[in-house]
Amino acid sequence: MFKSIAAILLVGTTASLSTEQRHHRAYNSIENALSYVQIGSKEHTYLNNALIEMAMKTDAEILESHSQIVNVPID
Repeated sequence: MFKSIAAILLVGTTASLSTEQRHHRAYNSIENALSYVQIGSKEHTYLNNALIEMAMKTDAEILESHSQIVNVPID
């Protein structure tokens, strides 16, 4: 039943939305689903871990935040 609820919450995400909008909707859907499950249950742990994963930066985002573009003239 839990997986069905999560699937229904995520179905509202359409292909016409940008990736950022889909990510935001999915994040909000998981937050809403958390309010329907008992704290400490397997479902709560699963949803909480999903939120943590979604909030973390990807490796590419971390590398990009630690880099900068430098223009070096070549003679």
